[in-house]
Amino acid sequence: GQRFGAGHVTSVLRGATSEQVTARGHDTLTVFGLLRDASIDEVRGYIDQLLAHGLLRQTDDQYPVLALTDDGVALLKDAGARPDLALARQRRPD
Repeated sequence: GQRFGAGHVTSVLRGATSEQVTARGHDTLTVFGLLRDASIDEVRGYIDQLLAHGLLRQTDDQYPVLALTDDGVALLKDAGARPDLALARQRRPD
């Protein structure tokens, strides 16, 4: 439904078992916990990069929501649609 913000998407990707995630059944999604070992900053960095590449967009509503763009949908359907795409891993300096 693409009705969720970056914070919720980050929680799902990191496998957080918060009430918001489990109440919506998002703990049963195939992407739940996909980035379990990534920090919040790292996942948010990926989201920021996808926004910058035009694969995601964020609404300007009071509660900003993420949505796939047409290019983002095309990439999901065909991983080879953007052979030049490379996302940098966001890590804290040691």
